[in-house]
Amino acid sequence: MHDEKERCRQLMMALLDGEISESDREELQILLNKFPDLKNESSEFSKLKEVTQKMKFKEPDPDVWQTYWYNIYNRMERGVAWLIFAIGAGILLAYGLYTMVLGLWQATDMPAVIKVGIFVVLLGVIMLLLSVAREKLFLWRHERYKEVQR
Repeated sequence: MHDEKERCRQLMMALLDGEISESDREELQILLNKFPDLKNESSEFSKLKEVTQKMKFKEPDPDVWQTYWYNIYNRMERGVAWLIFAIGAGILLAYGLYTMVLGLWQATDMPAVIKVGIFVVLLGVIMLLLSVAREKLFLWRHERYKEVQR
């Protein structure tokens, strides 16, 4: 019985969409005669389709569009600026670290244990900075209340 009602609803949707064959239309009539409560549902679906087809979206005011595009432009501009800044800072940082490591490596008056210790400390600091930056970036992108205004 439940399957027949579900089949009837599927056929009603096909009728509303104009995608029903003649044999399915006959099956629908049989099912609607068998379940009179679904006739009301069918007429409600028809009314709902009629109303939704007449609905139109309200066009936003030109001021709203202007503000929207201005905000999009600002976000893109700042995003590109931060990207360029990060690339430049990364290049400078990498060059500075390379120069420092090369200078330490070439130093002949420093014991090997101290050199290794400095390299390990630098590696740990770099890993910690990257870990914190990655976590902050993840939290910033997944902030649930970022768009909420007080």
